[in-house]
Amino acid sequence: MALINNPGGKDLAEMAADMSAFRIGGRIRRIRTARGLSQAELGSMVGLSADRVQQYENGYRKPKMDKLKEIAAALGVETMAFTDPEVTNGIGAMYAFFEMERLYGAHVVEKDGEYYVTFEKGRVTDMSEYLSEWHKVCLEYKSRLAEAKTIEERDAVELDYLIWKSTFPSTLVYNSAKKSQKDKLKSQIEELQKKLSDLDDED
Repeated sequence: MALINNPGGKDLAEMAADMSAFRIGGRIRRIRTARGLSQAELGSMVGLSADRVQQYENGYRKPKMDKLKEIAAALGVETMAFTDPEVTNGIGAMYAFFEMERLYGAHVVEKDGEYYVTFEKGRVTDMSEYLSEWHKVCLEYKSRLAEAKTIEERDAVELDYLIWKSTFPSTLVYNSAKKSQKDKLKSQIEELQKKLSDLDDED
């Protein structure tokens, strides 16, 4: 099960907020080094010491938005290249795809004028298992929606799907535990059946 590492059961949103400075710093470092600039050179362009740039890049400190804009201007990129993707608009969604390309091997493919995003297998976080589960739930959701005969039934189906998405990945953990329990029970049943068969043979 390719679940996110979650030590101590910490809330995933809290973990993401805690790591925000680290992610921003990593993006600054990648673009700075790609531009062939040292930390001291970037710092002199935006009124910072090399030590402060290093602190930003290592995630020890998080630059305020005004300073982030200055750094972006100095490196000739959009400020959104540093911030966590915000998908409520098309440009933000594109930056989310760029991040998924780097982290999960996302690729855009075209077929008959339609565009699709695919993911490489074998990454540290393999998206195929998540997407497989989502696809299965989507098919069930669409099937139940098509069978719904009343507004109340449709609302119940919509609510179930919303809850599934809103509790992800807990649903994966639950399904994984349930599958493990079923496999264990099947193994025990097979063992008991074998013992019963052996006893029958002795008679």
